[in-house]
Amino acid sequence: MRSMKILVAYCSKTGTAEGIARIVAEELGTAGSPADLRPLREVGDLSGYDTVVLGGPINGMRPVPELAAFAAARCGDLQGKKTALFVVSYMYGRGRRMWSRAIGKSVQSLDAQLQPVPAEPAGGKERPEPAVFGGRIAAPMPGPARFIFGLPRDLPADLTDPDAVRAWSARVAEYFNAR
Repeated sequence: MRSMKILVAYCSKTGTAEGIARIVAEELGTAGSPADLRPLREVGDLSGYDTVVLGGPINGMRPVPELAAFAAARCGDLQGKKTALFVVSYMYGRGRRMWSRAIGKSVQSLDAQLQPVPAEPAGGKERPEPAVFGGRIAAPMPGPARFIFGLPRDLPADLTDPDAVRAWSARVAEYFNAR
């Protein structure tokens, strides 16, 4: 029996999404499914992969153009493959609900491109929902930006949570490994 081939592809502006992608790839490997880790710009032919995890940052309440363009251009190549999606957002769930709803809607839209027809549960395992992980910013947001986005003054600059990434990665590994 041929072993499953997994790709974890990402784009990253500040290194946060890359770090999360590394954790995802490591966790998949720990679960018995070693993954190739590649920046989106270096991804070529997808035919050698059974499963694909895509990830990248949110900017302007939407996945960055590089991630959205990759998904749009490759949706045909992803047909029949198990997929999972993560994004990184500093503001999601922390500011005004309207911003989180906008982010959530854009993430669901991108995810629908990756999995246009709901997949049957594989071996009884449901496909994991797209994950929105906390990000980080280089310096505290200025007061006017905090006001616009409804962010608390004492919000830490780094909201990354490796444990949340590991937990989601475990669900992805279960789904990918289910037959």
